[in-house]
Amino acid sequence: LDSSFTIEEVLRGNTNGVLDSKNYATDLKFVVAVYSDSTHSTFKLGYRINDCSVGTSRPGTGAISTNVDSGYVLKSDNLLITDSIGDLSL
Repeated sequence: LDSSFTIEEVLRGNTNGVLDSKNYATDLKFVVAVYSDSTHSTFKLGYRINDCSVGTSRPGTGAISTNVDSGYVLKSDNLLITDSIGDLSL
């Protein structure tokens, strides 16, 4: 998993370097897997949200091309909470 992308790049659905707030992806999948230990060997609980899209966004107050305190609200009506890792489709 590459964690060097900004939230804007993830929401855009690509990494071509162009930020267009009117062109965010509308079919994002957000998955959280919670484990009971640091070795990730015992799955405890999971959340999967399909078809996420940006509901609202607030631009940052920092200098140009830095989103120091920007904010995004993701919206979806498709939430799964499970205790079976197989349901998360990882």
